[in-house]
Formats: sequence, C-alpha cells, structure tokens
Amino acid sequence: MATLYKQPGSDNWFIRYTDKDGKQVRKSTHTTDEDKALIQLREAELTLDHLRSSGTVSQELIKVIQRKAIRPAPIQGVFESRLKHVGPNTRNLYESRDKLFLAWLAKHAPRAIVVSDVTHDMIKTFMGETGDKHSARTFNGYLRRLRSVFRSAVKDGLAIDEPTMGIDFMPEIESTRRAYTEDELRKLFGVVTGEVRLLAMLGLYASAMRLSDIISLTWANIDLKTDMIRWRMSKRHGKPMQIAIHPRLKQELLQIVDRKSDSLVLPSFHKKIYRASEFFRLALVAAGLKHDNRPAINRRHAAMLKAKALAEQQGKVFIPETVKRSKAELDFHSLRYNFVSILKTQGCPEAVARSIMGHASAEVSAIYTQIDPESERKWVTSLPDIAGNKEA
Repeated sequence: MATLYKQPGSDNWFIRYTDKDGKQVRKSTHTTDEDKALIQLREAELTLDHLRSSGTVSQELIKVIQRKAIRPAPIQGVFESRLKHVGPNTRNLYESRDKLFLAWLAKHAPRAIVVSDVTHDMIKTFMGETGDKHSARTFNGYLRRLRSVFRSAVKDGLAIDEPTMGIDFMPEIESTRRAYTEDELRKLFGVVTGEVRLLAMLGLYASAMRLSDIISLTWANIDLKTDMIRWRMSKRHGKPMQIAIHPRLKQELLQIVDRKSDSLVLPSFHKKIYRASEFFRLALVAAGLKHDNRPAINRRHAAMLKAKALAEQQGKVFIPETVKRSKAELDFHSLRYNFVSILKTQGCPEAVARSIMGHASAEVSAIYTQIDPESERKWVTSLPDIAGNKEA
C-alpha cells in the first residue's frame, strides 16, 4: 500500500511504499498539487500490484494504468479553462474557433464526452475539412489552438495522448496586400471627408499606430506644442510608443474644434473597429479602388441564419459552411506599407524605421517594405561610374 505525505522543509508531495522485495521506498512527485500527486500514487499502486503478480510491467500495462489514473474532464470545460489567461480580442477569436470544433465533434463523434475520448483520427479529419474550407493561415490558427488545449490536458493529467501529434502546419502563401500607388492615394483622399479623412490621414502619416490604436486616441495623447503623439500599443502588452506629427497631419488636427484632453479624436469610431473598417472600405469603393462584394456576403449571411434556425428547430447541431477568404490587396492596413516604404526610400536607417513602427524584428519590418520601381531606378542610376574608362 502506498501513502502520500509531505517531508519537512519541502512543498512537494512524496510517495512512500514497500517494493516487491520488501524494501521501503520514498520518492518525490515533483508537484505541490495534491490531485496530480494522487494520480502518481494510483499509478504506483497499480504498478506494484502487477509487479508482485508477474514481475514485469509492459508498455501496454503502463497505458492501462495511466488510463485508470487520469481524471475525467468534460471537453467543453477543458476548452473554457484555457480562455482564462488571454486578452479580450484573443478570447473572442478562440471562443469562435472552439465553438466550431465542439459543434463538429458533437456531430461527428457524439460519444466523445471527456477530453481523453478525443483521438488523433478525429483531429486529423477535422483539420482536413478545415484545410479544405479555409486559408492556410486559418488552418494553422486552429491547429495551434487545439495543440495548446490538448497539451495542457496531458500535462494536467486529463489525457494520456496528445491527439494533434503528427499533424503538420500548412505552408502559408505570402499576403497579396500591397502599398497604395501615388495615384491611388490621390483618388482615396479625393473622396474622404470628416472623420474618415482624419482616420486616413492618421493611417498614412502616423502608421506606427494600428487601427485599434487610432480609434482609441484622445487629445491627451496628442501634443501639438511638441508635435508628438504618445500612446500604448494595443499589441505587445501595451508597449509605450510615440511618433512625430507630420506637418500635413498637424494641419488636419488643428481644424478640429473640440480638443479637450478627455475628448476623443475620432468619437464616431470609439471602440468600434469594425465600423471604422467598414467606412474605410466604403471610401475605397467610392474611389474605385475596391469592388463592393458586401451584397454577396450579406446574402450568404442571410442564408446561413436561415439554415441555422432550421437546424435548431430540428434539434440538430448547426455547422456553418465557410468560404476561403483571401487578403485584400488594398485596405486600411496597406497604409502602413506606404509609411514604412517611404521611410526607407527616403534613406531612413533600418533600426530607426523599426523603432518608429515598434517592429520586433527585421523580418517583420521587411514584410512592410515595398519599394516602387522608380525609387529603385533612382538609387541604382545614382551609383558612381567607377568602372568607366578614363582618358589619361
């Protein structure tokens, strides 16, 4: 019989038992969690019983022992527990992905109740269907989420095997997003007015800020005396940032009447990032820079809601049909490409450009750098004629 105890001066639990030769054995569980220590205690007891009867322990027996030792945990509860330590935006994304996976599981593997019931074949089939319907980037996002959840389940003694093992990430195709040409920028600024115009101005001349940063700005963030904008990034754990105000942007800011420190710079879009994106999209459509595919999307959404209501009436699990989405060539984020590319075209050192943008690495900075052909021609033709023949 094995017993659990704590040694003086140690926070970890220890197991004490008598082996098959009658020798007293003490071993640490290397954990302060009593539940996890009890699992190890149960494993030790089962192993000792088998050793006394047969003298050997097979790998198959070890699996059996582990299965008896794991604590049953409902699948949904395990996924919910893995949402506690993430930010609100990440939480919303994970909840959406978890909901789709759990709905798929309920439809295709209704007997899978606890997390240890989920098998490699189930995950492989789900990821195969996900890869058929989504982009490589989305596929990899689902796989990362599932891998994180099931690895934690194994670590916590809720499952033996990690069912995502052996499933590889898909190679991601480079984004088609690009910078605006000068002509396209003229067309865009020819149609935008009011807050949408200021939004576009901030996007172009203060592109160190992302859209979520811009719509959160108050006048307390903007110092028109020193011509600086200071804020905390919505990403990278709120890293403090600052950027100089371009003279053209300052002209736009000075036209705003209400500049009290607690007033919002863009009140129409505060905490409404999707509204800001939609208004900018409509500006691109008005400028002839984007095809308006919203009516088709709305029709698909209406059909999806109808199918969902019908499934619920019939008591069935509804799994929406998905459509592969590709990144648009031009959107609000494209203005960041313009900003970084112009900085580097004008001779801004790489280290300075990275500091302005808050980029973590040269690789990330390189993604945003798109030098236009004329600038390349200018710098290439400016090289001195060193190899030319000179008369004596």
